[in-house]
Amino acid sequence: MNPHLTDVTEAVELVCKKQGGEPLREMVTAPGTTFLQAKMRDAETSIALYSVSSDVDGAKIAQRMGTRFHKAIVGMLATAGGPLLTDPQPLLPY
Repeated sequence: MNPHLTDVTEAVELVCKKQGGEPLREMVTAPGTTFLQAKMRDAETSIALYSVSSDVDGAKIAQRMGTRFHKAIVGMLATAGGPLLTDPQPLLPY
């Protein structure tokens, strides 16, 4: 995986670990905010990767990132202080 995408993925995984046990409102906003911040740290690379994604097997790379995001988010939500209305595990097709 590209170093920029690795950094983005690892940033989301890290914030999910740090959010463990926090209020649900923070849990659900932190990964998205972190994802956007990580992508924008190197906006030029993000844009360039989107423009060549079909040439570098972008769908497969996105699926691998999505799988890691899903695992991190489900793990984070498992630490929620109260019951969740929906089981987060089956929400994503990864």
